[in-house]
Amino acid sequence: MCDSNNFIIYDSTSFIELSPAEMKVLNLICDVNETDVSSIYKRCSLEKKWKYTTVLTMIQNLYRKGYLTRRKQGRKYIYKPVLAWTDLFEMYLKKFFGTNFKENPSPLIEYLSQIRELSDREQNVLKTILIESNTLDRSLPS
Repeated sequence: MCDSNNFIIYDSTSFIELSPAEMKVLNLICDVNETDVSSIYKRCSLEKKWKYTTVLTMIQNLYRKGYLTRRKQGRKYIYKPVLAWTDLFEMYLKKFFGTNFKENPSPLIEYLSQIRELSDREQNVLKTILIESNTLDRSLPS
């Protein structure tokens, strides 16, 4: 039910497909949390040669598929992701790998450490996870 050209996301009633381009736009929106089409178009144009209408259509599709909410501000809409990026990422992981990395993050951590150098922020996040994990382990009865 998943091919290499589409991301399939499960919501409570059905599978909803996202193209790689839609996923890219959703990632950009998640990065800033709230935005309008013009701002996302400007960010997209740094990497892609998409037209404004292409970005508009993708954002409207994401809204129609339930990934975004919107509110009117003056003459434009402000879009916001329905899910936090971490929740969306967890859904992808469960769908593609069939596991819950919250219970056993080792494979994910190993993979991430192999694909590239981690930024200072990413290293701090991992350190925090490890410290909290060790604290929990020590507090559990043996």
